[in-house]
Amino acid sequence: MKIAVISDIHDCITNLQLVIDEINTMEITHIVCCGDLCSPFIARMLGEKLNGDIYTVFGNTYDKDANPKVSEVFSNFHHMGDVGEIEIDGKSIGIIHYPEIARTMAEGGKYDFVFHGHNHTKNGEMIGDCLLLNPGELLGYRNPPSYAIVDLETKEYNFILL
Repeated sequence: MKIAVISDIHDCITNLQLVIDEINTMEITHIVCCGDLCSPFIARMLGEKLNGDIYTVFGNTYDKDANPKVSEVFSNFHHMGDVGEIEIDGKSIGIIHYPEIARTMAEGGKYDFVFHGHNHTKNGEMIGDCLLLNPGELLGYRNPPSYAIVDLETKEYNFILL
């Protein structure tokens, strides 16, 4: 099974719509967002337009106003607070915004995957048996906008540039 990983949207509606269209076309049913959605309308857009379940955590911007309320409205929008833990296809996944904490989570041996954002830099590396991955930023401010597609079976990943 493949999932999509996004982060650091920072209210960029145009890039988010492109990603939503691509993900829906790929028929991906699980999307992880590692924070910094920003305004409530971005969380609402994800809940309304994505054809799958989305799992979000807080970033360091204004997410605290948006995510919990949207998760009450859309059954596919799952907000998990500061740190998320989910299981998909028998694989354990940790989700957080901050890279330093993500590394510690990956080193702990509890997860098959740990996804994070915050520094806007796409990167993937194996730490033991855990894939630690930052999909990059959707905003496109510091780096070209990107997200990742991750194969849960093989732990292979591709960065998709917009």
